[in-house]
Amino acid sequence: MRKRYAWILAVGLAASAAALYGLACGGGDDGTEDPKAPKSGEACLVESESECGKSLEGTNAVLMCVPADDKGSLKWTEQEVCAKAEVCEVDSATCKINCDSPFVCDGKECGDDGCGGSCGGCPVGENCVGGVCKEYVCEPTCDGVECGPDGCGGECGTCTGGLICDQTTYTCIAKPSDCVPNCLNKACGPNGCGGSCGLCADGTFCMPVSQACEGPCMPDCTNRECGDDGCGGSCGGCAGDNLFCNTDGKCAPCDPIKNLYCPEGSYCTYGQDNTGPLCEVAGTQKYGEPCGGTDSCAEGICIELSGTETGAICYPICATHSDCGEGMQCMDLQGSVYKVCSVGAEPDKKCNLLLQDCELEGDGCYFDGGANAPICLTAGTKLEGDGCSGQPNECAEGLQCLSAGGAAWTCRKFCNTSKGKEPLCDAEGPFPKCTNYYSKQAAGYCTK
Repeated sequence: MRKRYAWILAVGLAASAAALYGLACGGGDDGTEDPKAPKSGEACLVESESECGKSLEGTNAVLMCVPADDKGSLKWTEQEVCAKAEVCEVDSATCKINCDSPFVCDGKECGDDGCGGSCGGCPVGENCVGGVCKEYVCEPTCDGVECGPDGCGGECGTCTGGLICDQTTYTCIAKPSDCVPNCLNKACGPNGCGGSCGLCADGTFCMPVSQACEGPCMPDCTNRECGDDGCGGSCGGCAGDNLFCNTDGKCAPCDPIKNLYCPEGSYCTYGQDNTGPLCEVAGTQKYGEPCGGTDSCAEGICIELSGTETGAICYPICATHSDCGEGMQCMDLQGSVYKVCSVGAEPDKKCNLLLQDCELEGDGCYFDGGANAPICLTAGTKLEGDGCSGQPNECAEGLQCLSAGGAAWTCRKFCNTSKGKEPLCDAEGPFPKCTNYYSKQAAGYCTK
């Protein structure tokens, strides 16, 4: 970043004092154009004075008093003081980074972009140093010691005059008269009696403290834009309130299905109007328990499904049936970008669509096309022909919410595809024909 200077607008003796200060951007007290502020090209009095007028706020330039000709005349002229990715902030009289600028990574090929994002990572064997990828150089670890391995294949010092390297403090001490060499679990380095526990093979170094032979840590940010580089450094960060570094080293939204990547004490869900996925403060309510808002569930989402009498409860978010537990199905919600698992159905609580043989009063047998088998769910109240939103159990017992051939979601009655067997479609009603739906149970639905 280029050197910044503070400014003092003055005349006479005060102008000489201004020369003692560095130049910075800065200006008036409010966000309106100051009619008295100097303009580029106008005459000025003291060379090298500067003024950030309101006309320059939001740019990386200031006005500076410079020679206008060879006769001693002076004029104000625009000069860049802030870096390309910075703007002159008048109220604070400082250059501030502009995260909307395309130049936030100007001059950088790696590391933090200053806005919570990344300018990229470095290939294997290179470190990001000052925004530039440089070949990895092993840095010896010798602070506070006199001898022993430096972790880079060298020694931190050599003991002379009959002294030996102490294995605990790595300082030079007199050799005890009863010294016993100690190389237990040590592959290299001093043995505590003036000798060595061994040498490391090529490509590995003797590590301090552990005295084990290890290869140097080689940072690796290949195909990663964020997260750990494997050596305690970083491959970059993620810009944006709802972007997080996933296990693949990519910046992505949180995972609402597995509830991953949100900070501790929050969970991944969807907000109102299908916003998200995003992180919300986690509550304590578990799946199937009543909730009072998006922040009351421990995970999943708090919603109330029409056709149920449970009110708002916490539902698991899913993409496919495999994301839900046994006996549950992943349900489409009309108008939602997410799906939820049906909750309340116990494992193996399977049933027959035609017999409607659920044991609990108030349950109905329903099926979603991707489920392994029909299951019992709390029955809804909508009747045949009523509109519905795609949740299978919005409709009353013996009916299913279906969208046949792209038609509107409607509650349709189950029928037996075996000729003459109950239940039958109403030949005089709006849906007189029985169309195949679930062949394993000879179940169809009534249509036009």
